[in-house]
Amino acid sequence: MTPRVHYNIIQQILSRKQLSQAMPGETAWSRVSVSPEPAAEHSTTFAVPAVSDALTLSSLSLEALRNASAHRTRRFELVRLSRPVPVLRRGQHFDVVIKFNEQRPFDLEKDSLRLVFSFGQNPNAVKGTQGVVSILNDSSECWPVHDGRWYGRLKNSDSNETELEIRPSADAPIGVWRLKVETGVKEESSAIPKVYEHKEQIYLLFNPWVKDDATFMEKQALLDEYVLQDVGKIWVGTYQSHWGRQWVFGQFDKAVLPAAMFVLERANLDPTIRGNPIAISRAISKLVNSNDDAGVLVGNWSGNYAAGTAPGAWTGSVKILEQYHSTKQPVQFGQCWVFAGVTTTICRALGLPSRVVTNLVSAHDSNASLTVDKYFDYNSRPLDTGDSIWNFHVWNEAWMARPDLPKGYGGWQAIDATPQETSDGVYQCGPASLQAIRQGSVGFKYDVQFLISSVNADVVYWKQDPTAEIGYRRMNASTAEVGRKILTKQANVFDATGQADMEDITWLYKAKEGSQLERSTMYNAARGSTNARRYLLQPGEAREDLVFTLNDLDKINVGDKFEINVTIKNEVDDARTLDVTLCASSVYYNGVEANLIKKAAGKFKIRPRGRDVLRLEVTPTEYLPKLVEYGMMKIFAVATVLETKQTWAAEDDFQIVKPKISVKVPEKVVAKQVSSLEFTLKNPLKTTLHNCKLQYEGPHVLTSNVTIDMDDIGPEEEITVKGDVTPVRKGKFGLVAVFSSDELHDVTGSASVENMQVEDGSRTGASTAAASGHACVFCLAAAVLERRPGCERPTTLHPLEGAGRSVHGGLNRCPLEMESGSQAMTTEVGLVFSTAETWNATFENNSTEEMNSFYFYQTEQVTVLWILFVLIVLGNSAVLAALLLDSKGRKSRMNFFIMHLAFADLSVGLISVLTDIVWRITVTWHAGHVACKLIRFSQGMVTYSSTYVLVVLSIDRYDAITHPMNFSGSWRRSRILVAVAWLLSAVFSIPLLILYEEKEIQGKNFTVCFKQNEAA
Repeated sequence: MTPRVHYNIIQQILSRKQLSQAMPGETAWSRVSVSPEPAAEHSTTFAVPAVSDALTLSSLSLEALRNASAHRTRRFELVRLSRPVPVLRRGQHFDVVIKFNEQRPFDLEKDSLRLVFSFGQNPNAVKGTQGVVSILNDSSECWPVHDGRWYGRLKNSDSNETELEIRPSADAPIGVWRLKVETGVKEESSAIPKVYEHKEQIYLLFNPWVKDDATFMEKQALLDEYVLQDVGKIWVGTYQSHWGRQWVFGQFDKAVLPAAMFVLERANLDPTIRGNPIAISRAISKLVNSNDDAGVLVGNWSGNYAAGTAPGAWTGSVKILEQYHSTKQPVQFGQCWVFAGVTTTICRALGLPSRVVTNLVSAHDSNASLTVDKYFDYNSRPLDTGDSIWNFHVWNEAWMARPDLPKGYGGWQAIDATPQETSDGVYQCGPASLQAIRQGSVGFKYDVQFLISSVNADVVYWKQDPTAEIGYRRMNASTAEVGRKILTKQANVFDATGQADMEDITWLYKAKEGSQLERSTMYNAARGSTNARRYLLQPGEAREDLVFTLNDLDKINVGDKFEINVTIKNEVDDARTLDVTLCASSVYYNGVEANLIKKAAGKFKIRPRGRDVLRLEVTPTEYLPKLVEYGMMKIFAVATVLETKQTWAAEDDFQIVKPKISVKVPEKVVAKQVSSLEFTLKNPLKTTLHNCKLQYEGPHVLTSNVTIDMDDIGPEEEITVKGDVTPVRKGKFGLVAVFSSDELHDVTGSASVENMQVEDGSRTGASTAAASGHACVFCLAAAVLERRPGCERPTTLHPLEGAGRSVHGGLNRCPLEMESGSQAMTTEVGLVFSTAETWNATFENNSTEEMNSFYFYQTEQVTVLWILFVLIVLGNSAVLAALLLDSKGRKSRMNFFIMHLAFADLSVGLISVLTDIVWRITVTWHAGHVACKLIRFSQGMVTYSSTYVLVVLSIDRYDAITHPMNFSGSWRRSRILVAVAWLLSAVFSIPLLILYEEKEIQGKNFTVCFKQNEAA
């Protein structure tokens, strides 16, 4: 038997005997912790025969803070606890520091060292739930290609401390991992190794910054929004009147990541597919609602929320997930935007890029017909059916590859946690490829047809008619009513009080409404559904010679009256008799009628070629007592022409608009100090508001949400309520407020809180720059780093985690020096390090001169380059314009030289300086390999030309002065000199085409355009 088999047998024997003390002859044994099972809270300690000369591990550190900086997880509060919890991203290396009891360094030639990372109850390396890492002596920058295995290498070994680099596989399961370490001596391979069970949990997340991860997003600047942004907007309202409701996602709160892992555990996914974003996103859509598996939220659209919290009272996800995790019971209550907000929080916490999407006028197709069918009885009363139209519906998109579908269907995938219809027997929806939805590909997974109906169903009206073939006569159909506008928050833009951050993404879901392509998509989808063919292609039966128009209402301020108008035009020479019904009802936002407010019905004649307008006025006293939450209203109009049986129906949804809360924030807010807020609200009603409450919350400005009980508010009274915030960090953060009362619900307001000072009053230029997004060139230092004697390479460099966030790095601290590169026009700047002392560049802990010096190169440098660019372009453009507009001046040889000199300098600004600015802002090189060579060649050429044109001008002037009698001053000579200057510039720049290439910085997850030796 092999030594490993002997080892396992001994483990089992000792476990059965429950040995707790050393066996006889303990002097020849070593006490270590051994367990074939996952690490428990307390490991059993007993004696096993061990290698006599094997190193004994005394401590192990996963360097949670240092690794978090590189892995963009430093904002997780778990990492900032007194005992930091490691939060890592897969596919990217991290550091492990091990200390041994022996006073000698780890010797890779003599000592064996193995790290075993395990996930789930029965970890297996073949199935991907165990990472077995044998340490290699590999000092190269390049890691092996991702092949599903974990890799490790020795980084440094000094005295009794050993530093390792470990790289997890890019498809490793997402969740909590465990670690044990085995040490031994290579010459004694038959001996039992010493085993150390690490008690600390390791969170492993998706890594959309790594190309081999299935969640990789090429435009990595978008990840600042879709993974790292913890406050966003959810658009609600009607098509005519909608606004962005701020929502605190709070994915970095210390309660969220454990709650997200608990949600995944309840999904009962096989551990082997826990690394698959398709399976995880589908599970999230199932577990965020409580209809199956006791998920997070109980849906409630009844208007009665006495047993829990009204959906409109929630301002963020943290409290919901915290309550769910602590009680293990579903939280009451939620509606679609609450489901979507919680889904976004979980996705972003797990590292899965996600955004909230709102569909204004959203169809709920209950019978897979691709239509929403509205039925009316003989008396034009609407009949209750399974189909409905929501004023708005909110779901999510998650970004991932789709290897289970044909090429081209990856990217954004729609998932919906709101329980509407079952899929595979449970309430879940998606992920559905947006490309499949747009093309009408109903055969692709998952739930594509349901989402096609949601955004593009035809609305068909039917009226009961015993003479019709199917018992109902088709009245009319609307092909443009559903999916009027599909919105999301624009990436990396935030407007606290307006809608400048709204992005219309309707085009991602369907072609232009009414276009041939849009209709073809619907017919293509209908081919795959029997019900769709039956309903969608059903022709109308009656002759239509009257034209009806229901005038849409935009929005009505609460307390104002409104009027329903129907315009009727007779297009024939005969009079017609009409039976018309108009009604107004309050509705819940999902389209379900709450209360009938007013109805009018009757018959009348319209003259030949005549035109009439029917009106129905509704006053505040009629609708206010019957108004329900969110103030949604629906008006119906139904008409039948008695002579021709032509029947027409239409509906319109609008909103009774409520006032906004005005939030006043002090101009100066100091971190870790209390600041006062003012909330101002005016009662728009002529009645008193009772049981008034104000709730507000915001990440990093409040430790938890705050509820203020208020006095009754009199009719049309304006009140101001004071509150406090205590920001815990510097930066710019959002704050959300919600007011509710018995008579008036869902009144919202928001503001931005920006900390411009630190508690001790030290310099804040760095944090101000970061908050405004100007410090987004953090990893530039890594991109331009050149090695020097006595200076070690940086251990950790990475892009910022988003504007307004703390910036952290693991640089080896060295005094910074400016060094001009090969192109002298200040466009190539290197940051050169000259010592190997460790420095952690954080906003929280550094107020020293070194930190200020560091930020000069990260912020002021970009500012100086912008100023230089503007001056170059404006100055040289003015010179060229003056020379070109002067017809006499163009005949001057001297002006000919000056014109070329100005053109060369202008080219330096446009090609060299501007390109350098863009790269410093985007950090990673996006232009590709060919552009890398061409741009570097162009930069070199224009820089040389700026110098050589000046040289030939000097030669011309020198000859004119030293040989005045023989100097010809011909135009031919001048043109030759200038041509030679440009030719030499091009020739001397040719090596740049060879030397420069696009390179990926190993372990930094970004690409650069550098000379080959620089990229190493």
